[in-house]
Amino acid sequence: AVWDQLSQISQPTLVVAGAEDTRHAELGRRLVGGLPDARLEEVSGAGHAAHLEAPDRFVAILRDFLLRCRR
Repeated sequence: AVWDQLSQISQPTLVVAGAEDTRHAELGRRLVGGLPDARLEEVSGAGHAAHLEAPDRFVAILRDFLLRCRR
């Protein structure tokens, strides 16, 4: 299964989910649990389309992640 192969991904990974989309937030937690270098950011007040529902927060999360990765 693909879930069993997540541990082979060595790149830093960002998973973003809207906190109001409980199904995908739970999948995000499961995904991060299988990746060796991953973090989950749950966007409060956002649902399935967090990048559209809270674009400023999404951009801030992405910018922070990218800045941390380039060091």
